[in-house]
Amino acid sequence: MSKDEFKELLEAALERAAADTEERLRRSLSRNFQILLYGAGYSGDPVSSAEAAEALYLGENVFYVIIDVAVVKISDQSTTFHMVVSGHKPALFEQTWNDPPGSGPFKQLIAIDIEIED
Repeated sequence: MSKDEFKELLEAALERAAADTEERLRRSLSRNFQILLYGAGYSGDPVSSAEAAEALYLGENVFYVIIDVAVVKISDQSTTFHMVVSGHKPALFEQTWNDPPGSGPFKQLIAIDIEIED
């Protein structure tokens, strides 16, 4: 998988989490995404999706096994995600979470509490 393909996979995971959250909360979410990245050399630092893709891409044939994705904060201006890299040893794509099939390492989580700034 190329770096561009991985970035598309990450962006699809963010979009899926946002859409699921919109359905749960019955409100539209901003598509100005901010990511609080944990792992891959980060400790909750805010990054863009492009920066997250750069940090999380390990190569064409090696991937983090699980990367949790959850919406944790919404406002009219932005949607904030926690993105957490598991402690598993990186592996082939076929050994990633990949549920649903094609999602690769990105595991959708539902935050119990979502901070809402109106």
